[in-house]
Amino acid sequence: GDVLNGRYTLAARPAGTVGVSSQPTPVLGKGSFGQVVYGVDRVTGLGVAVKIIKNHKHFHHQAKTETALLKSFLQVPVEGGRPPPPPPSPPSPPPRRRSTS
Repeated sequence: GDVLNGRYTLAARPAGTVGVSSQPTPVLGKGSFGQVVYGVDRVTGLGVAVKIIKNHKHFHHQAKTETALLKSFLQVPVEGGRPPPPPPSPPSPPPRRRSTS
C-alpha cells in the first residue's frame, strides 16, 4: 500500500476486525475534515489510525490545533515502547532519636 511520511503503510484492516466489510479497504471513516484510514506503523509493526486532512487552509489550521491538543495528552514512550518510569519517591525522613533523659 501507500506509505505516508515514510513510516505508515496503508492497508486493509485485518480479517476479524469489527466493521470490516466484504470489500477490504483501509478507510475507517470519513468526515468534513477528510478521512481516517487504517495503516501499519513500519517501526513498531502496530496498527494505527491515520487522519488525512483535506487540502484547504481552514482545515490545515484546525488540524494543527488538534495536533497540539493531542500532543499535550501524550506520554512520550522510552525506547522499546514502554512508558517512562514513575518519578523517584522522595527520600525517607531520618529515623527519630530517642531521648535518654
